[in-house]
Amino acid sequence: MRKADDNGGRRYRVRRYEKTSASPSSPSLTSPSLVVALANFNILKFSHACEGKSSWPELVGAPGTLAVTIIERQNPLVHAGIVPEGTIVILNFVCNRVRVWVNKAGIVVTTPVIG
Repeated sequence: MRKADDNGGRRYRVRRYEKTSASPSSPSLTSPSLVVALANFNILKFSHACEGKSSWPELVGAPGTLAVTIIERQNPLVHAGIVPEGTIVILNFVCNRVRVWVNKAGIVVTTPVIG
């Protein structure tokens, strides 16, 4: 570290960081073992967090508005929302959200699940 003068006569420290290469024993972020470990962690982490019914495969092919009503009746802890097929959405996991994906005719096209 070295000291350098600022405009107002104040002094601050300048740190220089050097990039170091990763050791050969550390796994890369894309190694299969690390990816599987992270996936298993996420499944375990989220599977116990949400309460009530978590998926509705029986609603595929039903009208979207009917599906929303059924989902919110069967699990009052969630809010179901209709999402048109092809819409870009954020992929974070939320226990009180159910997305009901519908086609142009308003029919459910994928299984609604918590998330």
